[in-house]
Amino acid sequence: MTKVAKGNTVEVHYKVALEDGTVVDASEEKLPFQFVIGNDDIIQGFQDAVIGMQIGEAKKVTVPAEKAYGPYRKNFIVNVKKDILPEGLDLSVGKKLQVTKKETNEKQIVTIVDIGESTITIDTNHPLAGKNLLFEIKLLNLF
Repeated sequence: MTKVAKGNTVEVHYKVALEDGTVVDASEEKLPFQFVIGNDDIIQGFQDAVIGMQIGEAKKVTVPAEKAYGPYRKNFIVNVKKDILPEGLDLSVGKKLQVTKKETNEKQIVTIVDIGESTITIDTNHPLAGKNLLFEIKLLNLF
């Protein structure tokens, strides 16, 4: 039987949870998740877990933060002047905003962590940064 290797396109069902058991995402209620092993848009630890699997195989694996969304970085908390924000923007602690990085033009979700007189403080870490992730994976198809 063929095993998953780098460059293969795979189709999986998965469930991902935090160490306390909180389910973060699952594909069972949606379409199966399809991706190419080796693409940089999928976390490394998830790809590593799928490599070597065979169609029909299921496994549970813990992906450490370093192979998921990286460590939580305090220097990713930054102050932004309110006057550069769009007029009428609803600002509240905990609210998520979508911003565009100047350097790369890619979109990113950030979280407001404090609101001052002339600035807001945002956390630009990925919401799962610094967290180990528990995956349940079932390989459905291999192309």
